[in-house]
Amino acid sequence: CFASDFKRAMTLFAALLGKTPVPPRWAFGNWYSRFYPYTEKEVKEVVRQFEKHDVPLDVLIVDMDWHKNGWAGWDIAEEKFPDFREFCEWKDKAGLKIGLNLHDEDICREDSHFKKFCEILGLPEDCAPEKEDREDFQKLNDQLGLKIRRPGHSKDLYHVDYLDKKNWEAFQKVCYDPMEEAGVDFWWEDIWQGLYPHINMNLWKMELLRRRQEKRGKRPMFLNRYAGWGSHRYPAFFSGDTGSHWPVLKMEAKINQLAAHVDMSYFSHDLGGFVGEVIGELQGHVSPELYVRWMQLGAMCPIMRVHSDHGIREPWNYAPEVEKLASEAYRLHHSLVPYFYHYARENYDTGCPIIRPVYFEQPDDPEAFAHEGEYFVGEKLFFSPIVEQGGFHTVKFPKGEYVHFTTGEKYKGGDVLEDRFRADYMPLFAKAGAIIPRQALSKRLGSKAPDPLIFSIFPGGNDQFAYYEDDGISPDYAENFLRLPLTHEETREKTVITAEAIVGFYPKAKTTRDLRFDFLFAEKPSKVTLTDQKNDGAEKEFSYDEKTKTLTVELKAQNLKFPFALTVIK
Repeated sequence: CFASDFKRAMTLFAALLGKTPVPPRWAFGNWYSRFYPYTEKEVKEVVRQFEKHDVPLDVLIVDMDWHKNGWAGWDIAEEKFPDFREFCEWKDKAGLKIGLNLHDEDICREDSHFKKFCEILGLPEDCAPEKEDREDFQKLNDQLGLKIRRPGHSKDLYHVDYLDKKNWEAFQKVCYDPMEEAGVDFWWEDIWQGLYPHINMNLWKMELLRRRQEKRGKRPMFLNRYAGWGSHRYPAFFSGDTGSHWPVLKMEAKINQLAAHVDMSYFSHDLGGFVGEVIGELQGHVSPELYVRWMQLGAMCPIMRVHSDHGIREPWNYAPEVEKLASEAYRLHHSLVPYFYHYARENYDTGCPIIRPVYFEQPDDPEAFAHEGEYFVGEKLFFSPIVEQGGFHTVKFPKGEYVHFTTGEKYKGGDVLEDRFRADYMPLFAKAGAIIPRQALSKRLGSKAPDPLIFSIFPGGNDQFAYYEDDGISPDYAENFLRLPLTHEETREKTVITAEAIVGFYPKAKTTRDLRFDFLFAEKPSKVTLTDQKNDGAEKEFSYDEKTKTLTVELKAQNLKFPFALTVIK
């Protein structure tokens, strides 16, 4: 039906199963998470260290240890968070977002919330299922050969039936409402799969939360378990409690590639691995090489998140050279958020995911299927993550021409780059001539559009790019957004960046903006000129870094309601 038109297939996939929403802009920032007890004081110290080391941070995950009464409790463990509202006020002032982990298939009977829950539903606090119900469920399990957890009650727990509207409404009022009013921004829905034999409860719970967030005027955002087809409607996801092993890192690169087949743009990984590097043994530090490569993989994922049940994932707790490389991965991810966000909108519009197998972009090339573990990020960046110990790696270049992201080395389709690469080498390449939107380093990403807005211009070709932007947080982005259409044309004599007037608008959009154009791997020009509504080829000041061969041109308070052209005379 589709022959090799994979993008068209994904468009129809999204039409059938639903669009992937654009997450709030802050979700594309750097996430910090761990799974072992820590206190409010320790969380604040981690944030302080991120700031001290100039590493951007936007999202904190508080895993299961916030619960006083086990995983099914909703009372706060006061010995860890003495004043939870004050903690939420602190994170708001710090510009951070916070998500809490839930296993809310049940509610603990000892929890103060359970009594309120029973009062709303008119239930006795010792309510229990009928014996016949338990026997029927076990009989069905045995007949189907399944090992499904029985969704029933116990002495300690009451099972929350999310198929019962009254159960869900009471549960929201008693548990969700007070926590979100206190300041919880989103939830890690870590519920078990296989609770019911006839319904995908994970998908249903995600849908209930989506409806809840939209009703409250929020752009839907969660962290979920993958639950099969249709999961893409509820970003984001985690790839499981992975081991800290090289083969796992290699598998996760392949997962990034294959997730495109089910429109999954927002798989996040427990960067560094979740469990000990040696089975049965908990190790504090991941081996430095493995840690760096995992962080480099994460830098090119739309959601960059560390997590472990034992180990140290903060860059500054490694040797200085390792800290430098891990921090650079964080900063690279942060700088590319405008690029990720642009393709998040394309994913919403077309169903084509952000991370794309080579054959999605080049379906008519038989060699496109040979790129295992290599993929495009968006349309303009090609990434071949190193996943083997010792730095041994082979890059197979797809059709086209490419420029290494930091060295400027040039390659063309069919080239093979094979070497034992140093840990500071990351096989990330831009298409020749590409326009890549970026942003400057800041403590927090936040929701607002970047200021200044930076465009990295790569040499060796021509390009067109209609930069996308919205307010980063409102649920009405489908109608309220703007685009800045840009064209890059390069000849022997000159390089010209042409901008059309912005198309569209959203409330509070700044149409007069500071822009910065970084022409990478360029020679020092004889002059630069600007043509716009006020200037007709007037000379423009520029700076040139001889060491990096970067030409920088800044346009202060440029009115984007009018077209302009920037010409670099070689």
